[in-house]
Amino acid sequence: MVYGRQVNFRKQKTIAMVRIQVLLVSLFCVTGLFGQRLMPVGEGVTGIEVRALEVYDGMLIVGGWYTSFNGTMRRNLQGWDGSAQIMMPGAFDELVHRVWAMQVMNGDLIVAGRDDSRGHIARWNGSTWSNMGGGLPAQARAMVQWQGDLVVGCANGEVLRWNGQDWISVGAPLNASVLALEVYQGELYVGGSFTAMLGNTMPLYRLARLTSLGWVPVGNGLNGQVDCLRSDAMGLLIGGSFTQNGSGVIDLDRCARWQGDQLLPLENVRASSGVSGFFMMPDGELRIGNATVNGRTLDISSPRVLREYNGAIYLGGGSGARSCYRATGPLVRVVPGQVIELVDVNGIGAMVSPQPFSFYNWPSNRQGYEVYIGEGTHTMAGTAPWLRGKAGEVVYESAPAYAISNVEWPTLPWSGPQANTMNDAYYERYHRVWRLDRAMVQNHISNWDDPGYTPHPDIRDWPGNGSQQNGEPAQLAPFFDMDGDGLYEPYQGDYPEFKGTQAVYSIQHTGLDPFVSLDVPVLPFDLHVMQYAFESDDAAIKNTVFVKYKFINRGEQVFDSLVFGQFADFDIGCPHDDLFGCDSTRSLFFGYNGSDSDPGCEGVNGFLGQQPSQGVRILNSAMRSHSLAIRLNPPTQTSFVDILHGTVQGQPFTEAGYPSHFQFPGGVWTDTLVTPATIDRKSVGATGPFTLGPGDTLCIDLAFIYARAPSGGAFASVETLKLRSDSVQAYYNAQGLSCRQFPVMTGLNERTGVTVMQVYPNPASQQVIIAGLMPGELLVVLDLQGRTVYSARAQQERITLDVGAWAPGAYVARSGNAAVRILKE
Repeated sequence: MVYGRQVNFRKQKTIAMVRIQVLLVSLFCVTGLFGQRLMPVGEGVTGIEVRALEVYDGMLIVGGWYTSFNGTMRRNLQGWDGSAQIMMPGAFDELVHRVWAMQVMNGDLIVAGRDDSRGHIARWNGSTWSNMGGGLPAQARAMVQWQGDLVVGCANGEVLRWNGQDWISVGAPLNASVLALEVYQGELYVGGSFTAMLGNTMPLYRLARLTSLGWVPVGNGLNGQVDCLRSDAMGLLIGGSFTQNGSGVIDLDRCARWQGDQLLPLENVRASSGVSGFFMMPDGELRIGNATVNGRTLDISSPRVLREYNGAIYLGGGSGARSCYRATGPLVRVVPGQVIELVDVNGIGAMVSPQPFSFYNWPSNRQGYEVYIGEGTHTMAGTAPWLRGKAGEVVYESAPAYAISNVEWPTLPWSGPQANTMNDAYYERYHRVWRLDRAMVQNHISNWDDPGYTPHPDIRDWPGNGSQQNGEPAQLAPFFDMDGDGLYEPYQGDYPEFKGTQAVYSIQHTGLDPFVSLDVPVLPFDLHVMQYAFESDDAAIKNTVFVKYKFINRGEQVFDSLVFGQFADFDIGCPHDDLFGCDSTRSLFFGYNGSDSDPGCEGVNGFLGQQPSQGVRILNSAMRSHSLAIRLNPPTQTSFVDILHGTVQGQPFTEAGYPSHFQFPGGVWTDTLVTPATIDRKSVGATGPFTLGPGDTLCIDLAFIYARAPSGGAFASVETLKLRSDSVQAYYNAQGLSCRQFPVMTGLNERTGVTVMQVYPNPASQQVIIAGLMPGELLVVLDLQGRTVYSARAQQERITLDVGAWAPGAYVARSGNAAVRILKE
């Protein structure tokens, strides 16, 4: 398919870009739900955890409790130069050994943990190991440098200091393990599971400070174990499994901050389990192990340690990155960009990732469509696009669903376009999402050529172009091309195009899920996914998340009889009592609660009071069928065909008394929960058929609509949903946007073609010439308040405007998709 006319011009500095002076009280610079992305390191670490990282002798030293790293067998401790391992034999290399902490001191690497043969601590000088005095009396659990000496905390409660020749006690022994050490304002702090000093009744409650009198309490201590400490400019950060201070007066969600005279909870932090560490990330924000901070967390279990090495950021923890494209093990690289984001402009938290299965919380294996954020109630556990078609007599499919199984990770590697080579470098580019909002892009339009301006990372790294050398398309994600050269250049004023007030974008390729489809050929399609929402006061629009799927045939065959199906796992609170239905006249299918109360189940919150409904409406094509989707293991080809076509063993449904391809259309055939075998069901609404030749594009626009009636029981919300879906359809129709049209970020007309305009002289005092016009297209000039100062259809490719009477300042001229800034002196 060919859309619009392509006009290529050599870059000309005289071409100006629209620069609207956007008045912003604040600019939303979203840094991501799950922080920076976590990528594999070589073949990964095989084992329980990475507990310590240190840079020594030009290497990154990786310590923990593991059996191999990057395919090389050597337990618990290896060096890494970015491509190969250094063995470091002779310590901490037995099955029962483990590394807990490392420090570089006086030219040596000090390693501590469990190794009985070396007294649980040893030093490496770059070639050999040596013992440190007589060693430690018990396993070393923490280590820090203080007042020029090395201090170690042990599992038996002792804290010891190395004087260069031997170990001496620091304070009195404590009555249980020391798990964390830190220096704050020059003083030594200790945390762990202890509650007092041996032989002393003074309570310490798991947190203490060393003074000239020995160990003294910090505040009233804590009611649970302390696992980590970190000092920063604002105080001493404390993490562990505690929930209150020692006296039970202050509630603490497993982390706190000591500011020298008081113990304070951390704001906007929610911990799922014991806090394992504190990290200052490359984006300059604090992350907390096993906790969310301002809605962001680290997608790795029990992260322990962060180190920079040769320009890369490495993170060690207790398990691999669950949202990565392949297994990582407990050592990962932290790279820019986001792998999981929310569409949340109106309070609905729709979680998306570079997988076609959206609205699913990969890291926690939970529902990912929260209504509303912070309330802990969800209406969906996931959704995915399905396709089935033929080339000749050969059937091809694309049927993504969860991961390889519902509880296994990593996810299947769907991300990125079809390409010759899909290696780690390829997935590092494409295994991510890009989140945009209008304020962000308008700021870029307004300021891209200002001295010192830096684009937001999601604008800077927008995937406008692919690598043709790797067999990728030259054009990928949509962008406004200021000079029409086909290259995305944000520093030349180009910017991403998207729909809505806020959008999340990803590029993927089609594939199969073995729990959905048999081993059939995969459709050779690229899939571009845009989830977006509009900031609105309208109840229908503000409760809707829109999805645009764009399938591109990258193969050399014509595929016909293509049927598109939207798989939807509705979970209205507890998933075991949901009912399903459809309205073929509205191209709408939906889920709702089977009863008027929903107490929740299996750790999933239910909705209190009036029960809601969640629906999916196909906006740009008529729904041809609706069916339950029972996930089979192993799958049968017949079941997949039946689901997409709304049939039972190839025959239409007959429960309504007449043949129908719509299951549960209402009336005499309304859904009921018949047997326990049908609990937590899924459904699919389908449309088609379509035909796609090589290079052709199929666009499917959907609306995910939430509704909750004020009263009347569960089904009353379905009636509200239907009315809202009509409003959403009308809103969509009014946009008038085709597959490749996008709203102009300045609020002017929609993009309809590819045009390049030039203006000269610029700045001007009396007259300007605008060239590069398309005869018949409307030329509009607006001032920065959006008022029209000139409007006419172009009669030829250039026009002369008299600007002598215009007020000095900036103006915007637009024709078709092209915009140019006019400066009036």
